Amino acid sequence: MLRNLILGLVLLAVVTAAVILGLDNQAPMTVRFLNQVSPEWPAFWWLCATFGGGVLLGVSLCAASLVRGRFNQRLLRRSLHQREVELDRLRDSQHE
Repeated sequence: MLRNLILGLVLLAVVTAAVILGLDNQAPMTVRFLNQVSPEWPAFWWLCATFGGGVLLGVSLCAASLVRGRFNQRLLRRSLHQREVELDRLRDSQHE
């Protein structure tokens, strides 16, 4: 419950900061990158696009790491199960 409250407060702070930035950064500007010139947009939209791109990159990298971790976890569980079966078989053969 506390975690959700903190997350909500952080989200509210980010939205508030975005609104303030949007009101203060209405001057049109272009971005130049590798001899390419972008259309004129307000600085606020460039900031939003950059932030959104960073969020998407971060989420995709986290998702890739999560998938790799789950795959390794599945392999380790399968290996553990095989070792437990082998251990039970050895214990049963010792008792006979």
